[in-house]
Amino acid sequence: MPFWVKCLVVLLLLFVQTAREAFADFDCRDGVVQSWSGEAAQIGACIEYFFDPTSAITAGEIVSTQGSQFRQSTSRAPNLGFAHGTYWMRVRVDSELVRKSGAFLSLGNPLIDRAMFYEKEGGRLRELGRSGVVVAGSEESVSDRDMTFRLSAGSGRVSEFFVSAQGVQQSFVPTLRSEVEFNHHQRLEYLVFGLYFGVIAVMALYNLSLFFVVRETVYLWYVCAIVFFHGFCFAGLMGATNFFLWPEATTFAQRQLPASAPLGLLFTVLFAYQFLQIEQNHPRVAKLLRALCVVLVVHFSMSIFLFNIWHITIGFAFQVAALVLVMSSAIPQARKGVRSARLFLLAWVSIIVAGLVFCAGQFGLLNHTFLSLNGPLLGSAVEVVLLSLALGDKINTIRLEKEAAQQIALENARERAVLDAEMSAAVAVQSTLLPPSMNSVGYELSTYYRVAERVGGDWFWHSQDERTGLVYVYIGDVTGHGVPSALLTGVICGAVASLESEFAKSSTDVDPEERLLTTARNINEVVWKTGARSNRQVSMCLLCFDPETGEVVSVNAGHPFPLIWHAQDMRLDSIVSSGPLMGNATGDFSVHRDILTHGDYLMLFTDGLFEARERLKTEKSSSRRREMTMIFKQCNSASDVTDRITQQLSVFTDNENSLTDDVSVIVLRRRESPDEKSGQILGGAAA
Repeated sequence: MPFWVKCLVVLLLLFVQTAREAFADFDCRDGVVQSWSGEAAQIGACIEYFFDPTSAITAGEIVSTQGSQFRQSTSRAPNLGFAHGTYWMRVRVDSELVRKSGAFLSLGNPLIDRAMFYEKEGGRLRELGRSGVVVAGSEESVSDRDMTFRLSAGSGRVSEFFVSAQGVQQSFVPTLRSEVEFNHHQRLEYLVFGLYFGVIAVMALYNLSLFFVVRETVYLWYVCAIVFFHGFCFAGLMGATNFFLWPEATTFAQRQLPASAPLGLLFTVLFAYQFLQIEQNHPRVAKLLRALCVVLVVHFSMSIFLFNIWHITIGFAFQVAALVLVMSSAIPQARKGVRSARLFLLAWVSIIVAGLVFCAGQFGLLNHTFLSLNGPLLGSAVEVVLLSLALGDKINTIRLEKEAAQQIALENARERAVLDAEMSAAVAVQSTLLPPSMNSVGYELSTYYRVAERVGGDWFWHSQDERTGLVYVYIGDVTGHGVPSALLTGVICGAVASLESEFAKSSTDVDPEERLLTTARNINEVVWKTGARSNRQVSMCLLCFDPETGEVVSVNAGHPFPLIWHAQDMRLDSIVSSGPLMGNATGDFSVHRDILTHGDYLMLFTDGLFEARERLKTEKSSSRRREMTMIFKQCNSASDVTDRITQQLSVFTDNENSLTDDVSVIVLRRRESPDEKSGQILGGAAA
């Protein structure tokens, strides 16, 4: 059996066993208490009672006209339920017993508004005193949180006393005590209340200090629950607040209990809602509890002005509903082994058991003992302490989880540091894959390069054959982007560099068409052997440009068609030529030829350019061809074109947008006349 279940069983047995301990025996013959052991004796069965719902019958009429209406009580704890009116009791005690040890009569209901005490002399009643801590200006014959009167011995053999009690909750536990027993009883009660209020104050201050330290609202809700539910509500139920705090504040004392009950329950529900994380663990119960909180706010507002049987019944129904909902959330968590939930459940069970024992005593089902009379206080104190321990355990759990999260975060930070270092190295390596700037004669060359992540899958290359003067330009786009694609660009760059070295060492000049086809087939084979393992292919465009004749020879492998801007007739064309992607089994490529006249532009690009421009467009009807036409019309050099593209993409990314794919652009322009300045270094490096 789990430990927490054993604790529940022991606690239940303790309450039941102590609650069944009987009070001292007494001898009641002919309705007269003739003897008892001198200890507290519960004498409800030896009392005659009469209930006046109108509260109009006077003390004189009780003796003269209503004496025959009294009936013998059949219960140790007479109970009329919630009824407005006056409850009359007639008590007969042997005068010799009163003279010998003194006698104090307690009614056993601290919630009675007021009570009057009379002694019968001859045919009339003489008022001996009044009791009721909520009655302004009352002169109590005995100072006690319960309705208690000192009995005085009459001149006859039997002393006859009458008590009239007014209130709403008409439940009584009449108890007779000797003077010694009454003094002992009061000292014990003062000790209990002192300890109880001490526990409440210490726990409230302790959890309030924790709230200021950890700034968790669950501690604030718990402090409010301690103050209003355990402090004002439970202590008010036992008559402690009225007696110790405001014995003369009549109006406030009468409203304190019905107002503090819904307010305390509201804070208790808020505490349980957050402590048990009901929102995350039980969403349906969370909705019901939120609705209940709204109802409790309304009920609290009404409690300031209303106090009747219906209002009390509704408040009790709310308490039962809150109990069922909260327990339905706590029990599953306790069964899963959540220690804080088990402590929470144990705390609530302790106060439930104590409340049941108290109610059983009030209704006469159990004999009254110290534990049954003060059960709510003891159960409340146990609950407050256990819930404070549960909160402490929760802090420890949160601390351990935080430390574990910090350790994981530290390990992740270390891994990220290593990854960043490796990524920085990869960025540095990839930057070396791009060609350096070069001297250009008869043409202009400008480039733009930007990756979507730190490294990308775009790559380009340009070089000029020293013997023939032909310019070779390659551009490629690996499917996807990021590190895997960047690695494949390195492989392609290595293959191209190797081929370029072989062509440079060759003793004979290779025809441009044959050189492009050879390069395309070799790259295709490399991608086929390496890229296929990572499901990567490459689109490429390989191009050879003759600065003297303007002839353009190209091989396209699934790449976007290059654009040609004819400067003389202001016309934009595409080099419509295509072939399979690099990384296929056949490697069957074809050659396409074009001519650039003086002043014409040739632009190669990857598809990331137009993906970004599609998201940048302000006019939905504007086409790619129209937009590029506007750019070429406004530019006077290759670098002007790349600068305009750079500006537009910068506007796009500055508006909290991000590139979805890498962007590469190469713009080549044939100079307007052979006499133009040559040897100018233009941006061949990545922008």
